[in-house]
Amino acid sequence: MAPVGTSAHAQVRINWCGYAPWDDQINLRNQRTTPGRETVSLVTFAKYVAGRVVKFMKLAESLPYNAQDQRWFIGENRITLRDVILIGVVQVSQGSWMPILQLNDRFVGSLGIM
Repeated sequence: MAPVGTSAHAQVRINWCGYAPWDDQINLRNQRTTPGRETVSLVTFAKYVAGRVVKFMKLAESLPYNAQDQRWFIGENRITLRDVILIGVVQVSQGSWMPILQLNDRFVGSLGIM
């Protein structure tokens, strides 16, 4: 089982350059398991976090972008879901987690910084 604490919920927080801080809640109990509602597995937790990253990126396409540096803009012809890899999750406070994201080599190469 995932070492994500004893709470039934966790907050996923994303701070992306140019966008307002964003968070969303994940249910940490396996609703299909009736006796005791066991904590979700680490694999399931990672899938839930990845789902929140997808949700944020889709939402960010319609949010205002407030940075001078346009390299971090999310949307068509910029950073898309195909460009982002979830490489980890870190606990930033009790019940609060942040995904560790990496841009794939194709996108980083297009920026001319490789």
